[in-house]
Amino acid sequence: MRKSLILMGLALLALPSVAQECCLIEGVNGRGVAANDQQRVGFSLFAVKATCEHDHARVRGTFALQTMTERGHLSIETDRILRLERDGNTVAVSGPAVLTLRNRDGEHRVLGVVHVVAHDGAGMDLAAAGESDALAVHFESRDMNWDFRGPVVEGNIEVFVRRHCECQVQFARGRGVAANENRQHAAFDFDVVSRRCPEQEPQLGGQFGFRTASDNRSLSIMMRDVAAFESDGTNAAFGGPAVAVIRSRDGTREIRGVVRVRVHDGEDGDGIVVLFEAENFRFAYEGRVVRGEIVVGSRG
Repeated sequence: MRKSLILMGLALLALPSVAQECCLIEGVNGRGVAANDQQRVGFSLFAVKATCEHDHARVRGTFALQTMTERGHLSIETDRILRLERDGNTVAVSGPAVLTLRNRDGEHRVLGVVHVVAHDGAGMDLAAAGESDALAVHFESRDMNWDFRGPVVEGNIEVFVRRHCECQVQFARGRGVAANENRQHAAFDFDVVSRRCPEQEPQLGGQFGFRTASDNRSLSIMMRDVAAFESDGTNAAFGGPAVAVIRSRDGTREIRGVVRVRVHDGEDGDGIVVLFEAENFRFAYEGRVVRGEIVVGSRG
């Protein structure tokens, strides 16, 4: 019964194409010194947001600031930026942070939230060229608030945005021995890979080998170049031009035709279906794997 279910799944297999995963990447990267008439601060900022087609937006980043105030040395740090919004060449980020004040009385730490607005004055918007990079910082907590706003006088701020599409790779590979319902054994060996990358032609490669024997006759099938491949992650179908070689007491016969293969990678057992067709010749085999394994998968 288990084998019948495997092969039924192969026979009815309808394989969809895998969608390419594309993401919009927005972020900011900056390091240097910003200053106004009253204050000068050193800062470092990196934050990025990835908004992908099949997932929720993900944000990560860090921010650090150091400056001298009338009350002592002040620093703000966070490695948990949780929000990022971009408007042209301006990015606003925020997250939980620690403000530390050091002076003669010791060290005082305050937990709160930091809001940072960074502007890229020489960014991708040509209309904004000539403007200065700028930084605005607001720290708030129950105990205190602290603010800074000023242009960048050393270093720079870069706001970036790009679209990123990952390559989608699907594969099927297997090696071993299968047995059909008549206990006819067949050895198989295949390795097929499909690679689809943005702005590139799809790439397909692989080979398939098969050998079985019965009634004083052996048959082998070899496909050196796969012409078609589809997969749904558990099942795969592939095929292409192939050569079948029949050896018997009467000699050796070589037949050129087309082979179509369907394989199943399942927790309840692996299965394989092979169909070779040529003019005036047809060979079909379906069985379950009794030694070795079949692996169908994807990455990217």
